Amino acid sequence: MRRVLYIASLLFLFACDGEKKTSFKDSEEWEAYVNDPKNGFIVSEESSDLKFDLKFEPAISNEEIPQFTVHLRISRKDGGSVLDYKTNSKQEALGREGYLSFELKKDVYIDENGHVNPAIFHHYERNYGLKPTIDIMFNFMQMKPKDDVYFTYRDELFGQGLIRIKLNKELFTECYVENA
Repeated sequence: MRRVLYIASLLFLFACDGEKKTSFKDSEEWEAYVNDPKNGFIVSEESSDLKFDLKFEPAISNEEIPQFTVHLRISRKDGGSVLDYKTNSKQEALGREGYLSFELKKDVYIDENGHVNPAIFHHYERNYGLKPTIDIMFNFMQMKPKDDVYFTYRDELFGQGLIRIKLNKELFTECYVENA
Protein backbone atom coordinates (compact mmCIF):
# COMPACT_ATOMS: atom_id res chain seq x y z
CA MET A 1 0.00 0.00 0.00
CA ARG A 2 2.93 2.29 0.79
CA ARG A 3 4.13 1.90 -2.80
CA VAL A 4 0.81 3.19 -4.14
CA LEU A 5 1.21 6.36 -2.11
CA TYR A 6 4.72 6.86 -3.45
CA ILE A 7 3.61 6.46 -7.04
CA ALA A 8 1.29 9.42 -6.67
CA SER A 9 4.30 11.61 -5.83
CA LEU A 10 6.70 10.29 -8.46
CA LEU A 11 8.82 12.70 -10.37
CA PHE A 12 11.36 10.61 -12.26
CA LEU A 13 12.22 7.12 -13.38
CA PHE A 14 15.78 6.35 -14.31
CA ALA A 15 15.54 4.40 -17.55
CA CYS A 16 17.29 1.06 -17.83
CA ASP A 17 20.19 2.39 -19.90
CA GLY A 18 21.77 3.84 -16.77
CA GLU A 19 22.33 7.31 -18.20
CA LYS A 20 19.06 8.51 -19.65
CA LYS A 21 16.51 9.98 -17.27
CA THR A 22 12.86 9.70 -18.20
CA SER A 23 10.49 12.04 -16.43
CA PHE A 24 6.74 11.70 -16.07
CA LYS A 25 4.31 14.56 -15.67
CA ASP A 26 1.99 12.60 -13.36
CA SER A 27 1.29 9.21 -11.81
CA GLU A 28 -1.02 8.21 -14.69
CA GLU A 29 1.85 8.54 -17.17
CA TRP A 30 4.09 6.50 -14.83
CA GLU A 31 1.43 3.79 -14.52
CA ALA A 32 1.05 3.62 -18.31
CA TYR A 33 4.82 3.12 -18.64
CA VAL A 34 4.98 0.36 -16.03
CA ASN A 35 1.85 -1.35 -17.40
CA ASP A 36 3.23 -1.52 -20.96
CA PRO A 37 4.59 -5.08 -21.41
CA LYS A 38 7.17 -3.80 -23.94
CA ASN A 39 9.03 -2.09 -21.08
CA GLY A 40 9.73 -5.39 -19.28
CA PHE A 41 7.88 -4.72 -16.05
CA ILE A 42 5.13 -7.25 -16.86
CA VAL A 43 5.85 -10.89 -17.71
CA SER A 44 3.74 -14.05 -17.77
CA GLU A 45 4.30 -17.76 -17.46
CA GLU A 46 1.89 -20.64 -17.91
CA SER A 47 1.78 -24.09 -16.39
CA SER A 48 -0.46 -26.90 -17.53
CA ASP A 49 -3.60 -25.38 -15.96
CA LEU A 50 -2.77 -21.96 -14.54
CA LYS A 51 -1.43 -18.61 -15.76
CA PHE A 52 0.95 -16.51 -13.66
CA ASP A 53 1.09 -12.78 -14.48
CA LEU A 54 3.85 -10.86 -12.75
CA LYS A 55 4.30 -7.09 -12.49
CA PHE A 56 7.60 -5.69 -11.24
CA GLU A 57 7.80 -2.31 -9.48
CA PRO A 58 11.32 -0.93 -9.05
CA ALA A 59 12.76 0.28 -5.78
CA ILE A 60 12.44 3.89 -4.74
CA SER A 61 16.01 5.20 -4.89
CA ASN A 62 15.96 7.54 -1.92
CA GLU A 63 14.35 5.10 0.51
CA GLU A 64 16.39 4.35 3.59
CA ILE A 65 16.18 0.61 2.82
CA PRO A 66 15.36 0.17 -0.90
CA GLN A 67 12.89 -2.59 -1.73
CA PHE A 68 11.24 -3.69 -4.93
CA THR A 69 7.75 -5.10 -5.26
CA VAL A 70 6.42 -8.00 -7.29
CA HIS A 71 2.68 -8.34 -7.88
CA LEU A 72 1.58 -11.84 -8.82
CA ARG A 73 -1.82 -12.67 -10.29
CA ILE A 74 -2.76 -16.33 -10.67
CA SER A 75 -5.65 -17.29 -12.93
CA ARG A 76 -7.03 -20.50 -14.36
CA LYS A 77 -6.85 -21.04 -18.10
CA ASP A 78 -10.47 -22.23 -18.11
CA GLY A 79 -11.66 -19.04 -16.34
CA GLY A 80 -12.80 -20.78 -13.16
CA SER A 81 -12.00 -19.77 -9.60
CA VAL A 82 -8.40 -20.50 -8.63
CA LEU A 83 -9.36 -21.24 -5.03
CA ASP A 84 -11.76 -23.96 -6.23
CA TYR A 85 -9.18 -25.56 -8.54
CA LYS A 86 -9.26 -29.39 -8.19
CA THR A 87 -11.41 -29.36 -5.07
CA ASN A 88 -15.09 -29.82 -4.38
CA SER A 89 -14.86 -28.79 -0.75
CA LYS A 90 -15.51 -25.21 0.37
CA GLN A 91 -13.56 -26.08 3.54
CA GLU A 92 -10.43 -26.89 1.49
CA ALA A 93 -10.86 -23.71 -0.56
CA LEU A 94 -11.03 -21.68 2.66
CA GLY A 95 -7.97 -23.54 3.96
CA ARG A 96 -6.14 -22.33 0.88
CA GLU A 97 -7.00 -18.77 1.93
CA GLY A 98 -5.15 -19.39 5.21
CA TYR A 99 -2.05 -20.74 3.46
CA LEU A 100 -1.98 -17.84 1.01
CA SER A 101 -2.41 -15.32 3.84
CA PHE A 102 0.12 -16.67 6.32
CA GLU A 103 2.44 -19.34 4.89
CA LEU A 104 3.05 -18.48 1.24
CA LYS A 105 6.06 -16.21 1.85
CA LYS A 106 8.31 -19.20 2.60
CA ASP A 107 7.68 -20.61 -0.89
CA VAL A 108 8.61 -17.48 -2.86
CA TYR A 109 12.04 -16.01 -3.59
CA ILE A 110 14.17 -14.27 -6.18
CA ASP A 111 16.90 -16.52 -7.57
CA GLU A 112 20.06 -15.22 -9.17
CA ASN A 113 22.41 -18.02 -10.18
CA GLY A 114 21.67 -19.99 -7.00
CA HIS A 115 21.69 -16.97 -4.69
CA VAL A 116 18.30 -16.80 -2.98
CA ASN A 117 16.71 -13.47 -2.02
CA PRO A 118 13.65 -14.35 0.10
CA ALA A 119 10.53 -12.23 0.27
CA ILE A 120 10.55 -9.95 3.31
CA PHE A 121 6.83 -9.23 3.17
CA HIS A 122 3.80 -10.54 1.35
CA HIS A 123 0.16 -9.54 1.19
CA TYR A 124 -2.55 -11.79 -0.18
CA GLU A 125 -5.74 -10.07 -1.26
CA ARG A 126 -8.45 -12.28 0.24
CA ASN A 127 -11.44 -12.75 -2.02
CA TYR A 128 -13.07 -15.93 -0.68
CA GLY A 129 -13.65 -17.17 -4.22
CA LEU A 130 -15.67 -14.11 -5.26
CA LYS A 131 -13.37 -13.44 -8.19
CA PRO A 132 -11.58 -16.05 -10.29
CA THR A 133 -8.03 -14.73 -9.79
CA ILE A 134 -5.62 -14.64 -6.86
CA ASP A 135 -3.61 -11.44 -6.31
CA ILE A 136 -0.49 -11.38 -4.13
CA MET A 137 2.13 -8.70 -3.49
CA PHE A 138 5.71 -9.47 -2.41
CA ASN A 139 8.44 -7.10 -1.23
CA PHE A 140 12.13 -7.96 -1.55
CA MET A 141 15.31 -6.19 -0.51
CA GLN A 142 16.91 -4.36 -3.44
CA MET A 143 19.69 -6.33 -5.12
CA LYS A 144 22.22 -5.78 -7.88
CA PRO A 145 22.31 -9.00 -9.90
CA LYS A 146 25.02 -9.87 -12.38
CA ASP A 147 23.26 -12.90 -13.91
CA ASP A 148 19.76 -13.91 -14.94
CA VAL A 149 17.11 -13.26 -12.30
CA TYR A 150 14.06 -15.44 -11.67
CA PHE A 151 11.00 -14.92 -9.53
CA THR A 152 10.51 -18.42 -8.12
CA TYR A 153 7.30 -19.80 -6.62
CA ARG A 154 7.14 -23.35 -5.24
CA ASP A 155 3.46 -24.20 -5.67
CA GLU A 156 2.16 -26.09 -2.62
CA LEU A 157 -1.57 -25.74 -3.37
CA PHE A 158 -2.38 -26.48 -6.98
CA GLY A 159 0.15 -29.15 -8.04
CA GLN A 160 1.94 -26.95 -10.59
CA GLY A 161 5.44 -27.55 -9.19
CA LEU A 162 8.21 -24.95 -9.40
CA ILE A 163 7.19 -21.80 -11.28
CA ARG A 164 10.12 -19.67 -12.49
CA ILE A 165 9.54 -16.35 -14.21
CA LYS A 166 12.56 -14.63 -15.73
CA LEU A 167 12.97 -10.91 -15.05
CA ASN A 168 15.27 -8.51 -16.88
CA LYS A 169 18.27 -8.00 -14.57
CA GLU A 170 18.58 -4.35 -15.60
CA LEU A 171 15.29 -3.64 -13.81
CA PHE A 172 17.05 -4.42 -10.53
CA THR A 173 20.29 -2.54 -11.01
CA GLU A 174 19.49 0.65 -12.85
CA CYS A 175 15.75 1.32 -12.79
CA TYR A 176 14.96 3.31 -9.71
CA VAL A 177 12.05 5.58 -9.07
CA GLU A 178 12.61 8.83 -7.21
CA ASN A 179 9.89 10.32 -5.09
CA ALA A 180 9.47 13.93 -4.10
